[in-house]
Amino acid sequence: MSKLDKRLCPCGSNIIYKKCCKPLHKGLYARNALSLMRSRYSAYALKEINYIIATIHPDNKQYQEHKQKWKSELREYCNSVSFDGLKIIEFVDGKKEAIVEFVAIIDAKEYQERSLFKKEKRWLYYGIE
Repeated sequence: MSKLDKRLCPCGSNIIYKKCCKPLHKGLYARNALSLMRSRYSAYALKEINYIIATIHPDNKQYQEHKQKWKSELREYCNSVSFDGLKIIEFVDGKKEAIVEFVAIIDAKEYQERSLFKKEKRWLYYGIE
């Protein structure tokens, strides 16, 4: 087991990474939009670029056809900032759509967002509501 596996997950769940977001990063589908949102935050913090790309809805304005360029941009972003914490404000669950409002702490600054998630075969990040 790696040191990362024993460390608390970056998503703020107070659960070790191995039992929290790692299974999602390795291919397990999120059970709901909140779990997906947490795992995406962890993916940014841990530079799991492929996971970030795999969990974004193709209708999202950030979606890019040129995956290599997109990966490079995401990697550059993840390497240039510090992901310092995550606070969940509200979770509105639904069968096909859900909302997660959260505060992400990046470079010691708080960024509040209300995100829309859509479920097709699995939950995907759709965009800012």
